Amino acid sequence: MNRRTPATLVSTGWGALVMAAVVALPLGFRDRLPGRLATHWSGSTPDGSSSFAVIVAVCCAMWAVAWVVLVATAAHGRVLGFRYGRMLWWGFLVGGGAFCVAMTYSLIAANMDRSNWQDARMVPWTLVLALAIAPLVGALAAYLGRGPKDVATPAEQNPPTLRTRPNQRSVWVGRLTNPWLVLASAGATAVLLAAALLAGLGVIAAPAWVLVVVAVATFVPGFLLSAVRVRVTPGGVRVGLGPLGWPSRTISLGRIEKAWAQEARPGQVGGWGLRGIPGRAALMLRAGDALVLGYRDGGRFLISVDDAERGAALINTLITDPR
Repeated sequence: MNRRTPATLVSTGWGALVMAAVVALPLGFRDRLPGRLATHWSGSTPDGSSSFAVIVAVCCAMWAVAWVVLVATAAHGRVLGFRYGRMLWWGFLVGGGAFCVAMTYSLIAANMDRSNWQDARMVPWTLVLALAIAPLVGALAAYLGRGPKDVATPAEQNPPTLRTRPNQRSVWVGRLTNPWLVLASAGATAVLLAAALLAGLGVIAAPAWVLVVVAVATFVPGFLLSAVRVRVTPGGVRVGLGPLGWPSRTISLGRIEKAWAQEARPGQVGGWGLRGIPGRAALMLRAGDALVLGYRDGGRFLISVDDAERGAALINTLITDPR
């Protein structure tokens, strides 16, 4: 049976169960809730409310969107063909569902047995349930659903090498820029700065300095993760971020067992930008050619870069003969 089939069935059943719990919780305690429910707090004091129907609709919609995406990914995507993708998928499915149920109950518990929404008080242990238990459940699901190890590609089994002349100094430099990431980062920053200007003029009610801080925090990572430059020399593999190649990190050849090139997609590594878990990291700027460094301790580092096969070949040659 195809791996996608049981995943689709499980995600459909689990999603329906979560949706039923999200609906049943508020309906089951309806007679113990006020007409309007507190939905936002300033410290311990509620400062926002919504009607019962709106809250139920929002809670359902939040899970429905995530559920549909996960089911569609299992049915048509390639993410389940890789161990890292399976771990992310199962973690988000189970952990995300548990989080939605826990947050729904937390909201209900805060408003339960209150005469009006202004008297609502958040119950601390329900927040602990949502913020601690749900991630743990998701991590357990990711571990149990990880499946077999990925099958080594032909390039990984037979990594490329180069012929070099004696006493020849060889250097390889690979670059890649994703203009769409640059535009997305610049566009988000422009919107936030415009909102900060309007807030400063009193047109909208929001702290201008907060919007400026968020704008900077949005632009800097986006700018740095829009381009990469990889340089291979006998001194190691230097990976630089951003159009200027800074900041950078140098990986010694002694740490690398082998290198190879492969086709990579964002779904295999968890999305765009810098992604990863301990022992497996990726710098994903676009789908396509990628350089993979296989460490001696079993870890891997995947980097989106053009002409990756030539860079991998030089790395393997330098590992074999550092001269």
